[in-house]
Amino acid sequence: MLAKTVQRQSIVFRPQGVKNSVYISRPFISVVGTIQNGILNELAQGSRSSNGFIDRLLFVMPNNQDKQPWSDKEPTFDIEAAWADIIGRLVELPYETDTDGNIIANILHFAQDAKARLYEWQRQNTEECNREECDALKGVYNKFDFHAIRFCLILQMARWACGEADRTEIDLLSVENAISLVDYFKSTAKKVHGIISEMSLTEQQRDIIAALPDCFTTEEGIAVAKENGMPGRTFQDFLKRSVSLGTYFQREKHGHYSKL
Repeated sequence: MLAKTVQRQSIVFRPQGVKNSVYISRPFISVVGTIQNGILNELAQGSRSSNGFIDRLLFVMPNNQDKQPWSDKEPTFDIEAAWADIIGRLVELPYETDTDGNIIANILHFAQDAKARLYEWQRQNTEECNREECDALKGVYNKFDFHAIRFCLILQMARWACGEADRTEIDLLSVENAISLVDYFKSTAKKVHGIISEMSLTEQQRDIIAALPDCFTTEEGIAVAKENGMPGRTFQDFLKRSVSLGTYFQREKHGHYSKL
């Protein structure tokens, strides 16, 4: 499953068959859908892999994707009514408008300890981004600074709607939970880029992976690569990139690797 949010200051469009344009001052569109692993590669085709398009998608990918049997367990409460009540509390929040009819934003500031924790996480994310050698993942990590702030606001308001918190400021618990969400989406981003990378393997790379033993040293890997016509330096780059993405290989210790 993937989700995408699109927001712009304004947008003007002309529906087909309509002479007059339609102006939307502050559009906000959330898109949620599903996609099969086998066609994930289509998302990264053309300029999409370099223009930041795929970096903006948040992927949900369960570890266990086996088909599960039906369950006859019934919920202990009315889930539909509970969800409608939560959304209703959010939708019915009062708001003010200016003289032009634009909604005046209600700003939620961070509590002091919450802000300190968020800044601490952002420094860690920045360091991880700077260390990352894979350009695709570097682009993903850059976007998580903004995702984290959005998660903080969403979680704080969701907790308020559930009667678990107030809405005067964003507290530490919402920040910690937002960071947990970021960690999850980072892991799924690695899985997705790994799948896309695997679908993009050349025949030479497939042959080398098949010829390598389950455990090998850098020197042994270079030897196998050269036997299959790949220069040693090219193999080392391939090995390093695969380890960073968590695909094909993992490092056991310095100079020693195993196949996944």
